[in-house]
Amino acid sequence: MNIKTLTDKINLFNQDKCPTCGTSFSTKKFENLRNQLNTLLEEKQKLDNDLKAKLKEITDNNAGVMEYISKISAATQKIR
Repeated sequence: MNIKTLTDKINLFNQDKCPTCGTSFSTKKFENLRNQLNTLLEEKQKLDNDLKAKLKEITDNNAGVMEYISKISAATQKIR
């Protein structure tokens, strides 16, 4: 399940009852389900943030590598 789907489901369970059938969401069963969805959402958001941080780190490192390649290329041109 992706973050948007989890958020949509949590928002549904945050209502007092089902908008379609009127079933109450205040039973233990729905509270447990809501808690599981919240836990899963937190885990996915943490993973998403971790992946974004890693991507930024890789992008920053790539920029540094490209800068060194450019310097090496320029130095090679001077030698020729």
